[in-house]
Amino acid sequence: MDIFKMNNLIKFITKDLHVDIPLYYNNLGKAIKFDFENVDTECAENIIETVIHILFADRPFWVCEYGSITGSEILGNELFATCPKIEVIPYISSVDKDDFEYDQDAIACVHTNIETFSVRKYISYVFEYEFISNTIFLIDEVKGIALYAYDRRGMDIAATDDAILEQLLEKFSSYISKTV
Repeated sequence: MDIFKMNNLIKFITKDLHVDIPLYYNNLGKAIKFDFENVDTECAENIIETVIHILFADRPFWVCEYGSITGSEILGNELFATCPKIEVIPYISSVDKDDFEYDQDAIACVHTNIETFSVRKYISYVFEYEFISNTIFLIDEVKGIALYAYDRRGMDIAATDDAILEQLLEKFSSYISKTV
């Protein structure tokens, strides 16, 4: 893998934004929080799918599994049309950690695009493990976007560009509980 791309990814997740759980609270002022508590499952799934296509359809992005050197959740849930190459970067957190749940040592990453990434399988994975800590983020370090659909209850999006968040707020305002 291109060392320049890896360095840009590390810089993005530690300096440009604080890409870590919980994404919204680690990026106050640069994030929005979707709330799906009062919508049915199909509606929540469709919103997540639409948002992923809005944010990630036009260029390559990263699927990053925190706390993994193997990408076991990425690979085990068949999130890709073909077996992807896993790149591992060190977990360097820029947020204050006070909970063992978030004690990671590495991040398994796949550089992909919307054609090879199964959005529906990703959503199924997220919803299947409701209330269990999902550690998969979708990241585009060039556009400055991080997405974390944590479970059936909701999804956080952080961005370095306010216009991206404003576009989502305009389109999905009835599903967003907290804004920048």
